[in-house]
Amino acid sequence: MEINNNQSSKNEKESSYDKKEFSLEVDSPQKVVIAEHLKRSPEELLKSLQPAFKAIGEMQERIQEVIQPIVSLQEGLQKTIRPLYGMIDDVRKRIITTMESIDFKKIHDAAMILEENTIRFKAIMLEIGFPPYDSIPLSHIAYFVRIYDESGTEYTKRFISRYMSLVVYRKEDIRYMQKKWQKAHWLEKRIKVLNSALEGHIHGYYDLTIPTLLAQIEGMLVEGILLLDEPDGRIGYKVQGNFLAQVILGDADTFSFDEEIEKFYTTIILAEFERGKEVKSELSRHAILHGEDVKYGTKLNSLKAILIFDYLFNKLDELYYDIENSKQEIRKRLKRTKKSHTRSNGNNTGKGHIENEKRYSKDKDDLKRNNSTELNSDQ
Repeated sequence: MEINNNQSSKNEKESSYDKKEFSLEVDSPQKVVIAEHLKRSPEELLKSLQPAFKAIGEMQERIQEVIQPIVSLQEGLQKTIRPLYGMIDDVRKRIITTMESIDFKKIHDAAMILEENTIRFKAIMLEIGFPPYDSIPLSHIAYFVRIYDESGTEYTKRFISRYMSLVVYRKEDIRYMQKKWQKAHWLEKRIKVLNSALEGHIHGYYDLTIPTLLAQIEGMLVEGILLLDEPDGRIGYKVQGNFLAQVILGDADTFSFDEEIEKFYTTIILAEFERGKEVKSELSRHAILHGEDVKYGTKLNSLKAILIFDYLFNKLDELYYDIENSKQEIRKRLKRTKKSHTRSNGNNTGKGHIENEKRYSKDKDDLKRNNSTELNSDQ
């Protein structure tokens, strides 16, 4: 019984505490005052909250001001881009229609004809003793080939000679070349001589211009070897020929005239001669400078010398644009050439080894003979 009485007393105390806390919570003086104030003066509460409401409204207006340009920009982009989509689709459809209408077989056939005409034109130019040049229009090249097929070598030679001297390389064209040479700083020490040669050509002093130009071609070539290559010993005509073929005129593309210019230089300008015998080349450097040929002084020969000089000038001017880089490229090219030569002369049998030894011995004899000829011709 005593325990039950204690428990009952404890429960009553807790209940009285809860009532007291509740009473305090409800009857808090501050809250009672606020509640009574709200009941009596709601207008004052609204008035006190008006600044907050106003700030929220201004914030909404600013947000709208920021959002509106973005929305306008988006709408503008959509209006701008929508027509572009249509244009792109139209272009795509036109491209498809155009591609479907192209006869690729005709294009291929035309390209084959153009390539064949170019190859034949280069051969024809060498046959008539004229250096091919890349300023001649492709339509004219096809015409020359047709003339050759219809009228033969002699008529074609006369026709192309007149064409080159009267149509393609007139006075104003020579002046253009002159200005181009004058702009090259590396020709500075030669430009006075070259100017005299071009003036002589324009005024018809071909007996004077040709020896001058031939000498300057060789001088320019040797200077290029010294700047770009690593010559070992005397720079004779064999070294010059190798430099021409491997470095300056190394483009074997169908539409490049490098190989033909190299052949013209080595077979016509560097053509040998024998004293007292007819000179076979119309522009032999040796026969002219050593006084054997005295009939060389023609306008065509002078023009040929100018064209050869200009062709080599263009090639060297490109290499001189970045000499160090050109040197590296030349070393790589010469290294590839040597490796290719080694593979082509490689031997897998004793017989191959003997053939290589014979070839090597023959090359040495040819080199000695060429150097001997050069020394004798220069004396």
